[in-house]
Amino acid sequence: MKVIICISLLVITVSASPFARLGFVKGDRLIFEGKVLAIGPSPGYGSGGVQAYQLVKYHVNHVCEGNYAESEILVDHLLLDPNELKDLKVGDNVCVGVTRAEEINSRWNDGALRHVSDKVKMYYVALDVFIRNCRCARPDRRSY
Repeated sequence: MKVIICISLLVITVSASPFARLGFVKGDRLIFEGKVLAIGPSPGYGSGGVQAYQLVKYHVNHVCEGNYAESEILVDHLLLDPNELKDLKVGDNVCVGVTRAEEINSRWNDGALRHVSDKVKMYYVALDVFIRNCRCARPDRRSY
């Protein structure tokens, strides 16, 4: 009986989690070093009853982990605070960890980087803290 109760609680907890409903593509993470090209406006609220995102467009300088063939990427940054990205500036070089998702619960159309009419095949959701002025772990060509 205790096992059934524990399993039931686990299923309820996982299904109630906002991350469980994001439609993540299993095992499909991406970490890249990129340059900030544009920062969309904050929605003005942080995640709570509704997930809040802020869009940032990056030039992909280097893929550290995963596969990505395009030169630019639009990332949905999940916000806990509406001012979470206030120190991020156009031109900053950062490392970003994202998870690919086929759908998200609260699509953010900021009118600048994404519009209501835009079709999105894949969302790139930043759940990890990004590190400014980082370098991906890669060999230094000068050391050879």
